[in-house]
Amino acid sequence: ATQDPQISCATRIATNATDWYASQSGGYEPKNAACSQTAKCCHDCMACGDETCMTKYPGCDEYLADVYESCEEDADYTALIVIAVVLPTLCLLGAGAWFAFKYYQKGQVMAVLDNLVGDKGNLPLTLSLSGTYTENGETQPCNYEWSVNFDGSIKGRGWDDDGVATVEGRVNLPLSKVLWVETRSGACMTVQGSIRHNGGVVNVQAGYRSTDSNTQGSMNLSSGNAFAAPQAIGQVVQGQVVSGTVMNPRK
Repeated sequence: ATQDPQISCATRIATNATDWYASQSGGYEPKNAACSQTAKCCHDCMACGDETCMTKYPGCDEYLADVYESCEEDADYTALIVIAVVLPTLCLLGAGAWFAFKYYQKGQVMAVLDNLVGDKGNLPLTLSLSGTYTENGETQPCNYEWSVNFDGSIKGRGWDDDGVATVEGRVNLPLSKVLWVETRSGACMTVQGSIRHNGGVVNVQAGYRSTDSNTQGSMNLSSGNAFAAPQAIGQVVQGQVVSGTVMNPRK
């Protein structure tokens, strides 16, 4: 078992240096000395700055080896405790700060939507849009599925080469304005543009900006003919037979 360095020092002095201390201290016997005297011996040993001093205290070199080995073990153990406690704490603080910033950031972005009063107009309750977005000179396809509420609020999802995004926004069809926010994997993007509904087709032209990396671009979307107005069905007109001739009132 590992001895306490202080006890180790006292034991070595008591067993190996009785005669030396008797001659130097006027009959001082370490075996019967008070603990304070033994401790003083150990402290004097540790105060040595060179080998000459250490030779005055039998067992001093071994004692110092025990002390510094114990210090290294304690230091290693302390370092592990610091790492085990401090590192997770820093991670939690960092994560908390990151989520707080994201919450604040999204709150600021959603506040932008409050600047537009919603008005659904004659938009359908569900809207499928497809088209392209252009960013850094590259054009890629994108698609959206929206649910449009009567108050003009929009909820849905969007797909592009970066993955799936959640959409929250607002539309005012009489003003031809649309705003929405896209979020995915912690990233946030604001989109603002124009929207028109003509002949059953919805067209959207908008610009966007990422709140994280300040990336920006533009997009063009259309519902195609998915909501085209139904075609009128012709009226069947019966002719009138007069003397064997079919008379058609409309040519």
